[in-house]
Amino acid sequence: MPLPSGTRLGNYEILAPLGAGGMGEVYRARDTRLDRQVAVKILPPAFAADAERMARFEREAKVLASLNHPNVAAIYGIEQGAIIMELVEGDDLKGPLPVATAVDYARQIAAALEAAHERGIVHRDLKPANIKVRVDGTVKVLDFGLAKAATRDGAGATDPNLSPTLTLSATNAGVIMGTAAYMSPEQARGSAVDKRADIWAFGVVLLEMLTGRRTFGGETVSDTLAAVLRAEIDLGSVPRDTPPSIRRLLRRCLERDVKRRLPDIAVARMEIDDAATDAPPQAPVHRQSRLPWVATVIALAGCAVLAFMHFRETPPTAAPVRFTIDAPPGYSVRLFDSFALSPDSRRLAFGGYSGPAGSRIFLRSLDSPALQPVPESEGANFPFWSPDGRTLGFFVGHKLKRVDLSSGAVTAVDAAIGPGTWNREGVILFGAGAAGTIGRIGASGTSESPATWIDAAHGETYHEWPQFLPDGRHFLFLVSGRDNSGIYAGSLDSRERKLVTSFQSMLLSMAVYTDPGYLFLARNNQLTVAPFDARRLEFRGDPVVIAPTVASHPSGYAQFTASADVLVYRESEPVPPAQLTWFNRTGQKTGTAGAAGSFTGFRLSPDARHVAVTVDDGKEPSSIWILDAQRSTLTRFSSGAYSLEPVWSPDGTSLVYSSVRDTPPNLYRRALSSATEERLMTSPTQNYPTDWSRDGRTILYYNTDPKTLADLWTLPASGDRKPAPFLQTPYSEFLGRFSPEPGGPHWIAYGSDESGTYQVYVTAFPTPGRKWQISVDGGMHPAWRADGRELYYQDAKNRIMAVPINTASTFEAGAPHELFVNPGSHFDVTADGRRFLVAVPTGTTISPPITVVMNWRSILKR
Repeated sequence: MPLPSGTRLGNYEILAPLGAGGMGEVYRARDTRLDRQVAVKILPPAFAADAERMARFEREAKVLASLNHPNVAAIYGIEQGAIIMELVEGDDLKGPLPVATAVDYARQIAAALEAAHERGIVHRDLKPANIKVRVDGTVKVLDFGLAKAATRDGAGATDPNLSPTLTLSATNAGVIMGTAAYMSPEQARGSAVDKRADIWAFGVVLLEMLTGRRTFGGETVSDTLAAVLRAEIDLGSVPRDTPPSIRRLLRRCLERDVKRRLPDIAVARMEIDDAATDAPPQAPVHRQSRLPWVATVIALAGCAVLAFMHFRETPPTAAPVRFTIDAPPGYSVRLFDSFALSPDSRRLAFGGYSGPAGSRIFLRSLDSPALQPVPESEGANFPFWSPDGRTLGFFVGHKLKRVDLSSGAVTAVDAAIGPGTWNREGVILFGAGAAGTIGRIGASGTSESPATWIDAAHGETYHEWPQFLPDGRHFLFLVSGRDNSGIYAGSLDSRERKLVTSFQSMLLSMAVYTDPGYLFLARNNQLTVAPFDARRLEFRGDPVVIAPTVASHPSGYAQFTASADVLVYRESEPVPPAQLTWFNRTGQKTGTAGAAGSFTGFRLSPDARHVAVTVDDGKEPSSIWILDAQRSTLTRFSSGAYSLEPVWSPDGTSLVYSSVRDTPPNLYRRALSSATEERLMTSPTQNYPTDWSRDGRTILYYNTDPKTLADLWTLPASGDRKPAPFLQTPYSEFLGRFSPEPGGPHWIAYGSDESGTYQVYVTAFPTPGRKWQISVDGGMHPAWRADGRELYYQDAKNRIMAVPINTASTFEAGAPHELFVNPGSHFDVTADGRRFLVAVPTGTTISPPITVVMNWRSILKR
């Protein structure tokens, strides 16, 4: 029975029907929790009632949900017998298409299949009906893996109605599924299938895009399957201007012998790349016997015209080609692991991290999968190249190292923490030098001198991310200031600088310039590019989004680099979904609070009836929501800008939080009963609240910048709101919490890395003096019991620890003892210390790989 508009499935409200198929009816719906539209596919009742099949389906859906790729329609989850998917607005794929368009779409389909195959996911039902083309030309492949998810292990037969499109019979060896016209021969025979079945279907789809005609057909399913198995495949109808490499690709994809078929879809990407440079086949020339001199004159005239047009026209831009790069086995690429392309765009240097083994730099040639570790790069980051591409520089601690890549010889000079840029005259600039400015040093190790100067009148705190422009004398750099944050152009020849773009309405971002005149910036987690005049130091056009998400940080770092031909970036790392779960002191689960979500942090209200949570689904700026823990309703609190780190007022009626309504993050306050927020401070550093004293007078927060790392500060909640430093050291102090005893607070618990590992400490308030180390085996996230007699924290082994506290005469802390192992990464505790709220992961998230886009400028032409 069709679902009427307004029907609720968990957090999803049905809006209108979209269509129906073998796997059920599809509806447009609204995600009431995240306020976005989604597609909801209602599974058939017979399917949903089959416990074994549903269990298998849920297992497969978890794997499919990890498939994060711009050409794949995402799966968000399962809710009450329905699968929740990304809503893709666009047209079904249809032919015939212009050859260039068909090749472009084929490239995107191949990229989607490659991303899936790398994770062991085979589509099994690729066909035009499962491919959507958005208005911007982006291709989205739908229903990945649903054919496999629909089967039942060991079943002797399956219900034809439960296939995405078709099911004939099933055996342990394999299942005949998919639309008959797009089945591979092995599927049609009922044999086991692998990724090569997708390659066959890809070939069929590509052929139909070019010809506009069905490749295999018949009056019945049996006739169609017979054609798949035996009919001659006609490539003669392919348009004459189809490049030879595409014709070759079609033949290799449509090999009935699976052992002779194209073995990997990545090979198809290379063939499509070759298509950009292939000359179309020439039509046969028919000689004319009459008036040869006329033909000669006409030919010469034609040649003259063609030559004139040829030298006037702009050469065609090759189609973009995408592929991904993974870190070596045992390593991962984290947010602050940066990338650097060699000057000839042939090699990529990037950082990788391996837990106890630390980080190091790797080299990868873009035409080879081999990875090469860089000598003496252990613990290094921020690689950058010499102008001739023979030497790689990077930073280890406060030293700049240079490696001759031909000999392996390494030299080191004292410098700051990077990143760096190198001109043809041997000058190296690096960020966060003395006094937070851009530093200047000779490649041979000459002494440091400043290349920029702090403007104290505008509250500047640091300059970062320098990059030389083509003339080698001017350079771009990032300025973080109270009211003048932006990208500036400086000069080696003077102290003057010019504002290129400000960040008043966006997060800070590093800038990357590339010939023949483009500037890349990350704008609110989207990667943009705009035409830029490197001589006049100004934009020549509006920015265009070239990647919908890019991993970035409010400090200005974003994970991308570019050259004239190659773009390298990494998508925003998705937050794994988690379920807020209640535990008692012995670690027994006692209930849940609300539905699972992408929570990056949360804080219990003083009466524990509500939870302020930060939601970050990777698709819109992180925002704060209020969860009613008793009714399980989730209500948006903030919107329109990045908001995070909520802290409750002691009476539970207001929140103070950090927001990026301008840059950098600063503190705001808003009552739950009001729609108006109040800015509490203006600071050029990044500020994040951590607590609000029980007497309501003082807000505790920490700030960060490259010079001082993190320090604890206090801010009066009313009156003259003048920030005051509480703890300023060469180390990081953060996550402070006021003691809650009556007449207090008299103490502050906080985290610090002064010992070399993160530990929890307590010191006196309002004047810090002696400090007591509370944790033993590492410690983070301190929290007090409401009477101040017990302190909790999470140690390095993820154990929730409790420490008895006695403040009758002076401060005394007992020995920590374990309560239970935290199955999540965050926790908070009720005032009586009896219940703990934990964000328990409900799935795994695969960290996005490094994405490489060859010929990225052709994207702008589309």
